[in-house]
Amino acid sequence: MNTLLLVVAKRNETENGIWKRVAARDVTVVRASSRQRILNEMARATPDFVLLSCRSERLVTRRLVERLRQLAPRPA
Repeated sequence: MNTLLLVVAKRNETENGIWKRVAARDVTVVRASSRQRILNEMARATPDFVLLSCRSERLVTRRLVERLRQLAPRPA
C-alpha cells in the first residue's frame, strides 16, 4: 500500500512556512491502495507537493524535506 503525502499551502504562506510544516510533520498523509484513490485524493486536496510510494509516515524525514526543496518552484 502506498502512502500519499500532501502538502497544501495555506493562504499567503511563504515557502519557509511550508518547509517548517513539513519538518514538523504538519502535513496530510493518506494511505491509498489504488492509483485511482491516490488521484482522487490529489484532486480533492489540490496539493502543492505530492510524494508517492512512501512506505510509512516515518519517511517524513530530513531527506524527504530535502527532496521537497529540490522539487519546489523557485521564486521569480
